[in-house]
Amino acid sequence: MARFSLVAVNYNNAKYTKIMIESLLCVIDSIDSIIIVDNASEEADYNNLIEYRDQMGSEKLLLVKSEENIGYFPGLNLGLKYLSRKTS
Repeated sequence: MARFSLVAVNYNNAKYTKIMIESLLCVIDSIDSIIIVDNASEEADYNNLIEYRDQMGSEKLLLVKSEENIGYFPGLNLGLKYLSRKTS
C-alpha cells in the first residue's frame, strides 16, 4: 500500500486547516506524516495549531513556523524541505 505525507500552509486559519486535515485522514488512512507550515499567523492562531499538534502526537504532525508570511508556494517549498529531511 502506498504511504503519503501531507504538506499544508496555514495563515490565520487554524480552524479550517484542522478541518481539512481531519477530512483527509478520514478518507486516506495511509498518511504517514503531516507538515503544517504556519505563515506568520497571529499568536492565538499559531497556539491553536500547537494544541492540535499536541493532541495528534508530535511524531505524526510537524509544525513549522515561518517568521514572516512568505506566500503559499514558498510555504509549500519550506514544508517540502522539512519533509525531505524527515524521510532521508
